[in-house]
Amino acid sequence: MAKLNLPCKLKLSSWTKVGMHNWDDNYRECYITINPKADFRVPGHLIMHEAAHHRVMSPIMEKYPSFELFETARNIECSHMWSKGHCEHWAQELCKIYGEIGIALPHTTGFAEFAKAAGIIHKVFSKDEDHQMVAVADNAGLLEGA
Repeated sequence: MAKLNLPCKLKLSSWTKVGMHNWDDNYRECYITINPKADFRVPGHLIMHEAAHHRVMSPIMEKYPSFELFETARNIECSHMWSKGHCEHWAQELCKIYGEIGIALPHTTGFAEFAKAAGIIHKVFSKDEDHQMVAVADNAGLLEGA
């Protein structure tokens, strides 16, 4: 987190599906919470993903410091507020973070806006009969054998 100059603390918890960025009740401290039992291949990608949420949301949180004001922002801020945070701004910020850290972009992603911003393949994932995530489609359509 220091390399990105972010104040987020790292927490491990099984109450989140994979990972998320959130603030405490007073909006003073923030956390990147990761489920240690989640099935993800590259932990660094998940942390950068959540760091991009922090960077996009921080100006909104500063602009609307109370929960009541923050709730009203849903109607006037970008789609980050109602797209589970995976908007164009988030995708651009995530690309920037990869450049800042000097890590190569992934070849594929399950996030359409990130795929568009990064110029990489967007893959749609589904669980197979063993409950493992498998790609079933990409930018070009259905994958062979899917």
